[in-house]
Amino acid sequence: MPIFGYTTAKIAAWNLAGYGGIPEERLNRQVEGLTLLDAEVIALMEINPLSE
Repeated sequence: MPIFGYTTAKIAAWNLAGYGGIPEERLNRQVEGLTLLDAEVIALMEINPLSE
């Protein structure tokens, strides 16, 4: 039977909607941050609590 050791994964979540859209400057910084993070999983979602 195989024995599996512990491991970690880098997981990122990105809210594409924001509270009123995301300004282009901030969008560019977020993309750069996600690139530097080098995540194995990136969850993209659109949540705007003001529209619910």
